[in-house]
Amino acid sequence: MSNANLYFLPWVRQGAASAIDAEQKTGIASVNVMLTLDARTVPVSVKLRGPADVIGIDANQVVRTDPRPGSNDFEPNCFPSIEFDRPDFPWLFTPAKALADNRLRPWLYLVVVRKQAGVSLNSAADAPLPVLTIAAPARPWVELPDLNESWAWAHAQVAADDGSKDAIRGALQGSPELSLSRLLCPRILAPDNDYIACVVPAFELGRKAGLGIPIEKTEYETPAPAWSIPPEPPTEYGPTRLPVYYHWEFRSGQPGDFESIARNLKADVPDGLGKRRIDISQPFPESGATEVELEGALLPISPPGGSPAPAPIPQPFRDNLAKTVNGSITGPDSDPVLAPPSTAAGTPRTQRSIQRAQPGSISSMSIRAGVSPPPSEPASFRSTRKR
Repeated sequence: MSNANLYFLPWVRQGAASAIDAEQKTGIASVNVMLTLDARTVPVSVKLRGPADVIGIDANQVVRTDPRPGSNDFEPNCFPSIEFDRPDFPWLFTPAKALADNRLRPWLYLVVVRKQAGVSLNSAADAPLPVLTIAAPARPWVELPDLNESWAWAHAQVAADDGSKDAIRGALQGSPELSLSRLLCPRILAPDNDYIACVVPAFELGRKAGLGIPIEKTEYETPAPAWSIPPEPPTEYGPTRLPVYYHWEFRSGQPGDFESIARNLKADVPDGLGKRRIDISQPFPESGATEVELEGALLPISPPGGSPAPAPIPQPFRDNLAKTVNGSITGPDSDPVLAPPSTAAGTPRTQRSIQRAQPGSISSMSIRAGVSPPPSEPASFRSTRKR
């Protein structure tokens, strides 16, 4: 594999679990197999292990956590995650097949709970696993995510040459380092807070099994979630207890990644940006004009309603300028009068005059001229003398 690419899969099933052909309606999945005995082949329905059969996981399955245990500066705008060696681990005991929209709920979930009054993680004499307890004044519906969206926060990662089915299948069946699975917790962390990250069961059957609570036979008929989020915050509520397969602690720091820095940028437009005041008091002092505001090619984004228009050039100044420019029009044998250079063309030379334009714009200071100067002659010093 020379140029491997990473591909992300919404779920992975391997072994007998890939043969599950039933939607998520019961807590026990089964597959149909053909059993051959004494040259006779008969169909047999085999029940698979489910979330009710799990009271612990092998810690060697955990290959990485983000953040690392004991970290004290995790960026609060990042999602904590945990990675497993098996690419099918989050769906290994899910008692159902994927739906038509490719959604498959994992049988375990990553929750991140803020350390506070009412939150504890302790061993219990009557439970095979450590127990996470969320009681008042802590609020379970704030600390725990919505399990209806659990399918979106679990995926498998595969390194393959391309995204073809054969390449993906080869990577899943190849070296262990080519694939893994990942759980994420979609919680927005608060800066400078302590948290407990816990891998817990996502089904009520798994929760009861991990707490050592007997499971009634009727409970296998409908695989209920391990917890639910009420539509409205309740006024009274009891503690929520969850068995923990794996856990670690960390502390969040201050935002400091590129996104948080970029969000701190504020737009600031200096006064007068895109405009320049020009002194016009010298040519015609009697006109009473002193300064005029000229807009440039680049202007700040206007607020709603637009920015105020520049003050118009005083009419006495415009009249004097027109008189000077128009007075420079002389006969073909006369010396021209030195006047402001013209910056446009399109009319006969004898019709050159100032044209009205929007106040404050560059064109309002321009002069219509009939003939452009030759390329070799600077426009500022061109002459109307007959050659």
